Amino acid sequence: MKARDRTRRFFARPLDPGNRARHIPRWFWIAAGAWLVWVSVLSDHSFWRIAQLRREIGTAEHEAGRLRNDTEQLDRQVRDPEAKRFRAEEIARTQHGWAAPGELVYHFRGVETSIDSTR
Repeated sequence: MKARDRTRRFFARPLDPGNRARHIPRWFWIAAGAWLVWVSVLSDHSFWRIAQLRREIGTAEHEAGRLRNDTEQLDRQVRDPEAKRFRAEEIARTQHGWAAPGELVYHFRGVETSIDSTR
């Protein structure tokens, strides 16, 4: 058979896409649907699980950034000599009840003192 005859026979076949879909067995569509459900929802590596892990990673990155900023702020407070002096004075006054010379300290019953280290 010549090459020309093969091409003529190939192009002589009718093109009917609807007819072609009828030849795919029903079990194939059931298996494909089950696989799609498995891939999208049930598997450990499913699309739903991947999206959930991405949300968790975003939350963790946000929390890490917040903690990094807090750590930097605390490092600045520790390095600042004025902040160290203020913090030591505040602890001495609130926890130990010390007072500066010429200062009057009033203690109220039932009221807890809180340390304010926002400076």
